[in-house]
Amino acid sequence: MNFIAIECSTNVCSIASYKSNKLLNVIDISDSYNHSTNLPIIFKSIDDDLKKIDTKVNYYAISIGPGSFTSLRISLSFLKGIVFSKNIPILPVQTLAALNVGTEKLGKHYIIIDSFKDRCFIQKFNNHTQIGTPYIEKILNLKNLDYPIYGYSKNIEKNNYIKPSSLLIGAYVIRNYERLIKKPANDISPIYLSENVYKKMDDS
Repeated sequence: MNFIAIECSTNVCSIASYKSNKLLNVIDISDSYNHSTNLPIIFKSIDDDLKKIDTKVNYYAISIGPGSFTSLRISLSFLKGIVFSKNIPILPVQTLAALNVGTEKLGKHYIIIDSFKDRCFIQKFNNHTQIGTPYIEKILNLKNLDYPIYGYSKNIEKNNYIKPSSLLIGAYVIRNYERLIKKPANDISPIYLSENVYKKMDDS
């Protein structure tokens, strides 16, 4: 399958293109959440590369959070606008599940992303299976967890650091395509987490 993967849930703006599930190109920009400017520029560059080799996109994959809610709304709204008249499906990927692809850790562990102030978004996993739903936790409480912690945070060990990337989005959708393709684009909304509450916002 040919597809474009987008990751804009943090300060990282990342887009990758794939042909027959093989990586063609990837562009990453780590800016101060300037996605409204960077995303259209990067997308055009990636999309133009595909057009040069006459490659039709079968679907798009995008991170839906948790993360920066403003960044998520920008990226999802942008992509919905792109596919509006094309009838091309969008595959939603939870950000923490994509980050989990970046570790081959076996057994139970946690994936986190820094949130606001002294908080983080966190999800428990057993291998590549999610346990429960993502939630917000105090950074101070991380020391009380019984299992290793990985992710995108200044509060974890360097060896456990995983940077958000469209490459992880791509790897996740290749593994989970059959399940993800069943969800229509109109139903996709960014994940919003309030204090210890899991919500999916209506982004229609």
